[in-house]
Amino acid sequence: MPDSDLIAYASVLVTILVAISAYRSARSAEKANQINLHTHQKAIHDAFFELKMHVTQKAEFSQLQEVSKFYYPAKDAKFYFDKPLAKDIEKYFDLCFDIADLARVHKTDAERDKVYELLRSEIVLSKSVEERLNKKLAIA
Repeated sequence: MPDSDLIAYASVLVTILVAISAYRSARSAEKANQINLHTHQKAIHDAFFELKMHVTQKAEFSQLQEVSKFYYPAKDAKFYFDKPLAKDIEKYFDLCFDIADLARVHKTDAERDKVYELLRSEIVLSKSVEERLNKKLAIA
C-alpha cells in the first residue's frame, strides 16, 4: 500500500473523529443552554410561589413591600417562557399589586368588594399559572 493511500485513510479517520467530537460538543453546549434556561425559569417559579403564598396567607392584608419583590421576576418572564405564560405571570403580579395597594388604605364597602373580586381572580389565575409553570419545569 503506497504512502499516499495511508495518508488518505488517516485523513478520513481524523475527519470522522473531528465530526464525532463536534457533534458531542454541540450536544454538550445544547444541554448547558437548557440547564441555564431552566435555572432562570426555576428562579421565576420560586418567586411566583413565594408571592402566591404571601397572598394566600395575607389575602386582603397583603403587603406592598412583599408583593413588590416579584416585580423583576414578572418582567423577566418574557425572556424565559412563551408569550401567553409570560403575559399571565405579569398579569398575576399586577393583580397582586392591586390587592396590596388597596390593603394600604381604609377601605370603603366598594373598595372591600373590589379586593374580594381581585382575590377571586387571583385564585383562578394562580392555579392556571402554577399548573403551566410546573409543566414547563418538569424534568423530562
